[in-house]
Formats: sequence, C-alpha cells, structure tokens
Amino acid sequence: MHACASFSSHKVHLASQLRALLARRSRRRRHALRWMLATLEVGHAVIDLRDEAAHAEYVQALHPRWSAAVDRMLDHLAQLFERPDARALERAVVSVRSAIWIAQDVLDAVRTSPDRRHDMQRILSCLHFVRTALLDKDAPFKQR
Repeated sequence: MHACASFSSHKVHLASQLRALLARRSRRRRHALRWMLATLEVGHAVIDLRDEAAHAEYVQALHPRWSAAVDRMLDHLAQLFERPDARALERAVVSVRSAIWIAQDVLDAVRTSPDRRHDMQRILSCLHFVRTALLDKDAPFKQR
C-alpha cells in the first residue's frame, strides 16, 4: 500500500476514535483535533516531499548539502512531534527554512530545464507547506 494511502486510512480511524472518546465541545477534544490536523498536514507533506525528492535524484549532485538538510529537517520534525516545545519548533522551522533555501538555489540552477524546474517547484511546495503548518497560529506545538 502506498504510504500516503495508508496514512489516510489511519486518519479516518483516528478521527472516529476521537469522536467516541472525547466530549463534543471539550478542550481536550479541540487539542486532540489540533494535533490530528497538524500531524496529517505535516505527515502528508513529508510523504510527498520524500516521493518528489526520490524522483529528483539529481538534486544532491547539484547541491551537496541537500540530503543532509532534508535528513536534518526530518529529524527536527520528529523531535518536535516527540517533545513539542518552543525550542523544538524553532529548530524545525529553521531546518525547513534551510531546506527551502537549498531547494531555491537548485531551482535557480535548473530553471532552463522544464522537467527539473517542475520537480523543484513541487519540492518547494512541499517544504513551504510544512513551514506553513508549523507556523500556523492554531498549531498545537507551543501549547502545552
């Protein structure tokens, strides 16, 4: 099963469990829903990013720090979800921003190749989506 499809099937199950366990208008339910939405948003974007990056193997050759930047970003995202606090959020945002800068440099380098330009635009879209999800004022990361 494709990772995104599996991820999506689990979200339906999780949502139904939340509805059953938590009171309709409770603070706990709102908090749980915020976590569910943040997890889904970031999770889908990361799955898409991994797929796009795997397709665009040439990026590492064009920018030697690409793989390390993506790995660091994924580590920081995992740390944020494991132990959410302002410091972990800042690390995650900074690492996403670093990956965006590198991807933007690569986009500039491949601008004359329509296929590669499109690859990099999709990668940048995933990265910007992650960054936006992290900075969302309703995201649960700082609220503990």
